[in-house]
Amino acid sequence: MKKIAYFLVFISLLDAKVITILDNGVQRKIALPIPPNGMQARMINTSQTNELIIKLKKGVNPNEFAKKFSLRLKKILKLPNYYIFKNESGKSISMLIVQIIQKSKDEIQTIRPNFCFGLIAR
Repeated sequence: MKKIAYFLVFISLLDAKVITILDNGVQRKIALPIPPNGMQARMINTSQTNELIIKLKKGVNPNEFAKKFSLRLKKILKLPNYYIFKNESGKSISMLIVQIIQKSKDEIQTIRPNFCFGLIAR
């Protein structure tokens, strides 16, 4: 039974791109679904994957941060220091995440694509 489960997970990841995100200061790898193929892409609202959820450290101005990476502040979330930014740089989300982690790792605590799992704006 375990072999079947592992096989199904492996098959579902074939249609995905693995990217590195920052989650509370820890780098993790996630599978970014490639629409319109794959079960993951259908389960996630892929029309929103041009957005990032970023938790900035205290004292970092979100508007200045957005200007630095050609982002637009879209929403302020209820969680403290969490923001949704729209990618307006013309780069892919995976390339933008890598660039932000390399250049501003000391300003952010969490960065990941927005898969719209029901986060509520203020």
